[in-house]
Amino acid sequence: MSRRPSLRDDLAAFARLTGWAYFPIAFLGRLPFAMMLVGILTVVTTVRGSVAEAGFAAAAAGVGTAVLGPLMGSLADRFSQRVVLITFGIASISSALLLLALLMSHAPIALLIAVAFVAGGTTPQVAPFSRSRLVVFASTARTEATRARAMSAVMSYESVMDEASFVLGPVLVGVVTALIAPWAPLVVGALITATVITAFALHPSGAAVPRTVETNLSVRTRAFSAEIATLALAMLLVGTVFGSVLTALIQFLTVRDAGEQTGILYGAMSAGAIIAAVSIAARVAGPALSQTGPGQSAIAIPSTLSRIGPGSSFRP
Repeated sequence: MSRRPSLRDDLAAFARLTGWAYFPIAFLGRLPFAMMLVGILTVVTTVRGSVAEAGFAAAAAGVGTAVLGPLMGSLADRFSQRVVLITFGIASISSALLLLALLMSHAPIALLIAVAFVAGGTTPQVAPFSRSRLVVFASTARTEATRARAMSAVMSYESVMDEASFVLGPVLVGVVTALIAPWAPLVVGALITATVITAFALHPSGAAVPRTVETNLSVRTRAFSAEIATLALAMLLVGTVFGSVLTALIQFLTVRDAGEQTGILYGAMSAGAIIAAVSIAARVAGPALSQTGPGQSAIAIPSTLSRIGPGSSFRP
């Protein structure tokens, strides 16, 4: 009986197409995006002394991501990932440095919000670009069964890398803030953008993704279908949970003179997401998402309510 290929076997197969160097570049390139919101929230809270203003700035960055993210993908379809990643990378570095300069000069909050919007919207999103590259390689498999297996391996790998970056990113913000200064995480993110993301943009695997000159109307219609709208609403609600937890956490730590540790604790709280992602990626067979979802909600809802209950340490 032949052995069922493991996730490691699948990654080795992709490495023969992309080269092993692709994987660390594709992972490290996700960090500026994972660091951005926590970095903005931390530096604005520290410099301005207001969690409310920091919340507005971080929210603007998140809205910028939502608004400009689809535009980034559309431009990549037309002009190639390389052009878009380098162009947006330059804009991201410039806006991050401008945001820090405005903070140090005590600029009006409205101006900070506007620049935070640009900083969030222009931060290169390596994760979807990496998925699109690996999906192209997965689709070249000879048989339908092999293609399905390869596609599953891509989504499993990408899920684990996404979750890992969203743990490491905030932790890196906290560590750099504690060791250097609140402004340092945004500078580190800019340096990663200038080096690692540029390397990702120039990696030969980018040439495997075909460009789309004309957009079919039916494809556009499917992109705004009821199913996609439902998924977008679900993601909005998930983001609301993470955003509220992050804001509550920084307020909780700020009043205890430990605001610089926000990223570290937030990353630790997110570690469970890596465990869940690895478990799903590694399982051979198990319950469908429709069966596991209610169970996960049964754990998450009481856990969330406990944070705001009468005996919660998050209450003043």
